[in-house]
Amino acid sequence: MCNESVTLLRKEVQDFCILQTEKKEGSKFILGFHSVKNNACPPVKDVIRGTVIASGWVVEPMKDNASSCQVSYLVQMIVSSPEISAMEEISNIQSQCINNLSLYLSTKLAFVQGK
Repeated sequence: MCNESVTLLRKEVQDFCILQTEKKEGSKFILGFHSVKNNACPPVKDVIRGTVIASGWVVEPMKDNASSCQVSYLVQMIVSSPEISAMEEISNIQSQCINNLSLYLSTKLAFVQGK
């Protein structure tokens, strides 16, 4: 479980308390997360608590090229903001999220391979 505060739309801070899980199904890797209520991450005064609904990543090898993979990023959230452009902000950071996932997976791969 992690608790992270992020600035959305560069105007306000949102707080998220999420539970993350990982699963491997054959050659497919799934990283899922959703919001939880937990005493370990209580709401913060003057910070809006956002809600992430069943979201995550799916990484699977390409059927025609085993050395490449397809990465799908699924996100459902309730953004407590009057700004409609919240999803635009999220879309702009997707490439950084994919890079972070690449770094995370390469660390996991090195661990599994015993390096």
